[in-house]
Amino acid sequence: MLTQPSPALNTRVIATRLHLLKKTVHRTLVQRLGNTVPEVLLRRALNEAAETAESTGFPLLVFPLLAEETVERVHQVVAEEEFALTPNEPASLAFCA
Repeated sequence: MLTQPSPALNTRVIATRLHLLKKTVHRTLVQRLGNTVPEVLLRRALNEAAETAESTGFPLLVFPLLAEETVERVHQVVAEEEFALTPNEPASLAFCA
């Protein structure tokens, strides 16, 4: 007779797989974007996407697309801020991810 695994075990397995998936998506986005998005903003965007994905009940399915969309929004903001800088302005900006 088969027994169902405990919900706590399933939660740990999903959390572990999500962590591994987050690392894989991070590597992929770093390769794609290069240094155009600061690392701290990239990690914040991935953490936000992971948190949102966890709330859906299907984090492993939803996370990759959420991560890509979130990082793309951050990338656009960073690009707009860099474009708005003039040579006389300091490059230290406060970013909101």
